[in-house]
Amino acid sequence: MGRRRVPTLPDGRHSVAISRSDVSVDGTPIRLARLRHHLLYVLAAGHPQTAGHQELIHKVWGYDIEVDAQGFVQTQVSRLRGNLGEVGLLDLVRTNRGVGYGISPSYSRIDAAFHSPVDRP
Repeated sequence: MGRRRVPTLPDGRHSVAISRSDVSVDGTPIRLARLRHHLLYVLAAGHPQTAGHQELIHKVWGYDIEVDAQGFVQTQVSRLRGNLGEVGLLDLVRTNRGVGYGISPSYSRIDAAFHSPVDRP
């Protein structure tokens, strides 16, 4: 069985590679908590679309919550941005007010074989 290519998100300054288990920036691995890594992976899998709050909860956490979904996701994205800011990628995750979150349009996804984790066979 062939090895699967790792999807990358270049923007002209940085290249972010995001696999199911690792994230690297310009070839240097970065550490993210498992939940934040999965959140970033889901956002990258849907790029260039914006993911809504309920959609992210379903895809990242695997269940729906009855509490304030928007506030819950906002907190998790804020923490992810903090981690990304430490490696110079504060602009990677964008907010589409009133809709949800996605990857900044300055990044392009260059791996057509990249699939969302919920699309697994």
